[in-house]
Amino acid sequence: MVDLTPAARPYRAALSPEALARLRRLSPIPKRRVNALLREIRRDPRGEGSLQLRGKGNERRYRMRTNSLRIVYTIDDETRSVYVERIRSRPTAYDGLEPPPRA
Repeated sequence: MVDLTPAARPYRAALSPEALARLRRLSPIPKRRVNALLREIRRDPRGEGSLQLRGKGNERRYRMRTNSLRIVYTIDDETRSVYVERIRSRPTAYDGLEPPPRA
């Protein structure tokens, strides 16, 4: 029997145009790593390896990393959705982040 309680259902994921473009440009090995992390984020966005960003306006923003890449995303628990804002290398991953929109 399949458990369909809210905690067992994966989150829906959407990628920003910037994140989608970056994912498409990655070479095969980093792309596989990022896709594996995206699956993990959908399963448990606050799971092992996730880190909540600090600072004003970042209450719903998290990041996961693979090697030098960072995946920056926001979580909306009401709609069980995750919005991936960025997939960038460490030096530029957090540059100019605006506070995420309120749900």
